[in-house]
Formats: sequence, structure tokens, C-alpha cells
Amino acid sequence: MIGRHPTIFGETGFETGWFFDDINKNWKDNNTKRQIWLREWFEVNQKDYNAVKLKSISGIDFFNNFMSFCTARENKKRWIENSPGNISHFDLIQDNWKEFKFIHSVRDYKDTYASWKTKNFGTLRDKTVHEFVSIVKDSYRHIENYIGSETEFYTEVKYEDLVLDTENTLKKVINWLDEEWVDGMHIYEGSDAELQKCRSVIKKDSTTSQSLTKPIFTTSINQWHDCISKEEANVIDNELGFLAEKLGY
Repeated sequence: MIGRHPTIFGETGFETGWFFDDINKNWKDNNTKRQIWLREWFEVNQKDYNAVKLKSISGIDFFNNFMSFCTARENKKRWIENSPGNISHFDLIQDNWKEFKFIHSVRDYKDTYASWKTKNFGTLRDKTVHEFVSIVKDSYRHIENYIGSETEFYTEVKYEDLVLDTENTLKKVINWLDEEWVDGMHIYEGSDAELQKCRSVIKKDSTTSQSLTKPIFTTSINQWHDCISKEEANVIDNELGFLAEKLGY
């Protein structure tokens, strides 16, 4: 939704995985899997892609130059990228993008785990509750000094707020980004564009792309009551309760 803003590139919401070796370390190899996805998803021809490579000095510099190229091509001024793994590379982001803004989307942990169990197509679906807790703790280790706070470069957005009060929640984020609000940008009726792109480029569906085919829905709030056991809920509350409290749950 942020990527629909007229100054921000990234509406398609592609999770580039820029920090993986395919891009970060093996950036000179045009034929790594994620680089092929990158070119095809953003529809950048080989000539332009090579030109971006020529002026880059590292994997991160290449990725930044690539995103900047796509941003300029769309006559926008900044870009947004939403790979979940960004949270585990917070220090890398902080070191390489001095004017970065980090939007941490948070959600009731029990609902998150319920989604992992019932809706995820990938390896997360098979994780036990103890593995889930371990992944959360390890991910949050990178931003532990910011949890529950807001700074000039870090903010948190609750999934539940975005679903139940979309306009005001999005307005708050756009204001934090120092951008002008655009009437109607909070209205989302659903689109299969990302789903079709996933099928074309990645060759598979994703939970997120399937959800985006529908208008904003509330049925995933408190879904955990029907999807996870009482024992699993207790583990999450006992192990992650201190984090949930910091986040305002």
C-alpha cells in the first residue's frame, strides 16, 4: 500500500532477498536465481542491467543502484523493499543506507504462528512452536534496542490496526515518512497482479500474493483460537509475552 504512493517505488511488493549470497556476494554473476528473478520481476532489460552493474562496487551497492534505476524509471524519488529477512540485517541496512526508514510490521504472535501452520506454502509451515519462538527471538535480537519505541528511522505498525483502521494507520506511516497523504490510497479492493507475477517469475504461488487477491479482510485476527492448541498458545505467551507487552499486546 505504501508503494502505491506517487513518490515511492515498490508497489509490486517483491521480496528481493537482497542480503542472500545470490545478490550480496555473487552480484557479478548475472545468472544467480535471485538476480534472474530481480530482472524479470522489475522488467529490466539486459543492457540496462549491465549498465547498473558497471557502476557498482559491491553487492549492496549494486542492489541500491538497481533499485534507484527502477525508481527513476518510474519517475519516483524513493523505494521500499519488504523482505521479511530485513529484520535480521538491520545493522547492514543501518551501515549502508544512512537515510533509511525501517517500518516494522508486527502482529499477535499466536496469530502469526497460526498462519505459519495453516496458510504457509514454504518450510515455515512445518516449524514447531518451539522453533517459531526461537526464530522470533533470534530475529528480534537485531532490533532489541528499538522494540516498542519510535525514532526518526524506526517505527512499528500493528497488523490489526492496519486491518481495522486502514486509513488512519496508513496516514500515520505516510506522515512519519514525511510524505504527503494521497486521498484514497488506503482503499484496496484486491488484485491478482502479484499472484500472476509470482507464477510467471518465481514459478509458484505465495501466501501473501494469494491474500492480496482479496480486499482487506479481518478474519485472520484472533484466528489462533481455532488453529493452534492451548499448549502451543501457552508456549508462545510464556516465551514471547515480554516482547508482546513491549509491542502493546
